[in-house]
Amino acid sequence: MDGAKSAYSSEREPLRRAAERAKALVRRRALLAAGAAGVAPPGVDVLVDAASLAELLARINRLFLLAPEDAAKLSTEERIAVAQALDDVGARFAGRSLSGLLVLEALKAAGARWAGARVASWVPVAGRVAAASLSYYLFHRLGTEHINECLRVRTVAALRLGRPDDF
Repeated sequence: MDGAKSAYSSEREPLRRAAERAKALVRRRALLAAGAAGVAPPGVDVLVDAASLAELLARINRLFLLAPEDAAKLSTEERIAVAQALDDVGARFAGRSLSGLLVLEALKAAGARWAGARVASWVPVAGRVAAASLSYYLFHRLGTEHINECLRVRTVAALRLGRPDDF
């Protein structure tokens, strides 16, 4: 690219630091979700989790410069490489606008969270502990999977651009 700095190479954090920040964010949000699940009425906590998880995944996208608004900063060559990388990796959330409904589907696919909400209705203390544990687990699992997905997308895009050290 004529020796000019690309949007990624000039404005992004180093990939390792982005991953560390994202992992810390996932841990904090998982703890907050567990706390909320322990006090929120059954069923309401699931909706709160979906909205909060959508926001968490969007923040991770922004850390890796994979949010939809970041595409405008890319050259055509970079945009194509990222789009192909998203497709190659089979990304579920990277590079996408996220809604609570999309994330709710991921929570339903994970399944266990719904069982915790049902238990909470008939065994108050055990149900709250189960709901909190499941909430933490799902936030941590989906957040970590998303971080790994973003890392794969960025790596594949860099390789497609012939700049393996640039990402």
